[in-house]
Amino acid sequence: MLKTSRSLLVSLVLLMIPMLCAASPEDFRDRFEAGLYLGYGRARAEGRSTYHQEWSTVRFARVVENDLLSLDPDPALCASGFLSFYLVRSLGIQAGFGYLKSPLAGSSVFDFSPPAGSVSARSDRWEAKGELTAVPLCLNLVGRTGPAAIQAFASGGIALFLNSFFAESSAGLGGAAAVGGGEEKIDAFKVPVMVEDRTWTAIGANIGGGFDIKLGKRLALSAEVRYFLCPAKDFGWTWTPGIYEGLGKNIAGLSLSPETAQLAGQRTTPLTIHPSFFQVSAGLKFFLPGIIRISTGSSKRTPS
Repeated sequence: MLKTSRSLLVSLVLLMIPMLCAASPEDFRDRFEAGLYLGYGRARAEGRSTYHQEWSTVRFARVVENDLLSLDPDPALCASGFLSFYLVRSLGIQAGFGYLKSPLAGSSVFDFSPPAGSVSARSDRWEAKGELTAVPLCLNLVGRTGPAAIQAFASGGIALFLNSFFAESSAGLGGAAAVGGGEEKIDAFKVPVMVEDRTWTAIGANIGGGFDIKLGKRLALSAEVRYFLCPAKDFGWTWTPGIYEGLGKNIAGLSLSPETAQLAGQRTTPLTIHPSFFQVSAGLKFFLPGIIRISTGSSKRTPS
């Protein structure tokens, strides 16, 4: 994370050097810029979790079960807004925010391998879904260059991320039950699993750039690309206790105790989610002057 942040800072400095060298010779009037954007966002929220367990009973040896839970982000609308104050013509400070609510879709694949002579092996697939929300609050350095009609800009700095995430799916689990005459039966079961809704904050970075096309003295059409970088976070899956019917109809119902559900959750690898996202957006930018001086005329007395 630190190495990536340094790379973003170096990239920002390299972008701003030509802006400072190519400052427009026009009068320095517009100290403030306010921009609002909407566009396409894509999160780096791909996540994978696995579950593996091997067990045996008095009658049956080596029952193998595996689960693979996967989630991938869908494209989503994003929004952002920035307010810049220029200390000199081409360099200033900037505060702003981003917003992304990205749905995630995926699957849970369950493979059940019982011993020969027991029940048939099976492979099942169920839907998985989730949602990631990321709201970075940014404090940046910003630079601009170009003539009045068209100008380019770049900015970057630190970001405080306000994030939330949840996911839900199903997973497979094997079990055995005693029947009359000392016999045993084994079966597989479909169990609801979830990542409970979690919120957290993190320190990250952002960098972006674009261009403005003036529509008037105080208004421009603006377009930019921006990358918001946030550290990844791990989430554990919660298996839901309950009574579940066997998928192979060999066992009418098996009770999954809270202790067994907790143990299954511990055997499931964490889901690693990256709240970082990339956006391409367009919007309007407003140019505002700094201190406005109002001069009043003074009347001269006519000598008598």
